[in-house]
Amino acid sequence: MVTIEPRLYGLKITLEGVLSPEDMASWLLELQQTIPLLRDGYSVLFDARDLHELSDDAVHAFARGLALLQQTGTIQADVVANDPRVIEQLGLLSDCAA
Repeated sequence: MVTIEPRLYGLKITLEGVLSPEDMASWLLELQQTIPLLRDGYSVLFDARDLHELSDDAVHAFARGLALLQQTGTIQADVVANDPRVIEQLGLLSDCAA
């Protein structure tokens, strides 16, 4: 499950459990609809404490979302995660998007 919550700093995106292709498709759509409402120079917090390791499909969708965030004015993105495999996956993705 993925939830997007507007915050004063920008967005809090919570990633939980096993993400299905449907979860990722709906996340990308919601992200596209939410970004235009943000002010320039926003930050994003990814809360992935309860996220399971990502499938290849989820990795690709997440990379598209990161690219979208980067293209539209994200000035900072931080990740909170417990699982070392998830930290590695999200870290590698953020390195690719930078």
